[in-house]
Amino acid sequence: MEEFKSAELMSKAIKDNERYGLGKAIGDKAGHLFVKWYVYSFRLVKRQDKGWQNLSFEIPFDSNAGRIFFRTGFLLTWASINDYEKWEVIQKGKGKGGLNYIRVTNIRGKKSDVALQDNKLFERYKTICAEYLCTKKKPQTIEIQQVPNALLLGTGYGIGELDDGLVYIGTNFCFNHENPKCEDCPIKELCKGYKNNPDLIKKYRT
Repeated sequence: MEEFKSAELMSKAIKDNERYGLGKAIGDKAGHLFVKWYVYSFRLVKRQDKGWQNLSFEIPFDSNAGRIFFRTGFLLTWASINDYEKWEVIQKGKGKGGLNYIRVTNIRGKKSDVALQDNKLFERYKTICAEYLCTKKKPQTIEIQQVPNALLLGTGYGIGELDDGLVYIGTNFCFNHENPKCEDCPIKELCKGYKNNPDLIKKYRT
């Protein structure tokens, strides 16, 4: 498991390794969830280098993460609704009740021109790619699904804590219908859907 330079590279090998990879039997989300369990949840990892710490893999983009990131406006910080529609992250009319469907897994690999204009964020991102994910030595673009890693760099928190928090909020407050428990949600003051754009809640489903 730990022969790879990073946990992220290990997650790719779980799928793509020519001899041992599971191929289409699992998706990227499952690969990242396994790595989260291995590195963070069960602390099985023996290596101590940055490539095997809690910023060394992407967040498992499940429906909870996607729904919360969308409703709070986090995703819209990095690209527009039109961008997400073009990328088929948002699929008009294909969600429950004929609402707009957020296909969360389609976010992977999508690049943010907005994020690239933030020099401080880009410097953090370059550190993440080169030293933690070990995917690119000199990235020229910023992939949206890796922005959380860059934002968490230096905070003392990692992807595991973030994902646990999103799962907790998504399963206890931010339900996948038009009447989530917003009044009780611990991040309601940070949520654009709650504060000033209820359409982000009412018109979209994951």
